[in-house]
Amino acid sequence: GTIEVNVNLELPKRLKPRLEALGAVVKLTRAGDENVELADRPKLARDLGGDLFLSLHNNAIGDGEDPFGKPRGFSVYHYHRHSLPLAAAIHRSFLRDIPLPDEGLRYGDYLVARMTWMPAALIEHAYMIIPRQEELLNTPAFQERLAAATADGVLNFFGAPAQPPAGKNNKRKVR
Repeated sequence: GTIEVNVNLELPKRLKPRLEALGAVVKLTRAGDENVELADRPKLARDLGGDLFLSLHNNAIGDGEDPFGKPRGFSVYHYHRHSLPLAAAIHRSFLRDIPLPDEGLRYGDYLVARMTWMPAALIEHAYMIIPRQEELLNTPAFQERLAAATADGVLNFFGAPAQPPAGKNNKRKVR
């Protein structure tokens, strides 16, 4: 019963306050049920003066593929060479903090990554067709974990110190 667009909206809603708490100005391409065409998203980011662009998704499997034929989990994509450091920083955070199989840091010819002027990463968080991953994607704790890993990757990309986990006074080591 999970609808991907709903999960895909919940994740940036959890990421936005984390980044804003660090001083970022975050603009979402959509805040609700409105539809923003793919080609309009990078243009919107440019028009708003964005320093980076994140496209948050959950993965799909091609017709006829066995969803259990190989380990499936998260992947992070980049297109332009100047986007690789951002994607790599987010990927490292996912490797460390997300308990799903790693499908890699990948080059991907996706419109929202290809048409950006600023560094851009497209994140595929999990597979909704896999029952355990669908269950995780519907839990606030896992959504927060995904948001925290993404925010940590963005911090690392900008060379900023990592933030301590919420509710803790201890400092995490800068990566």
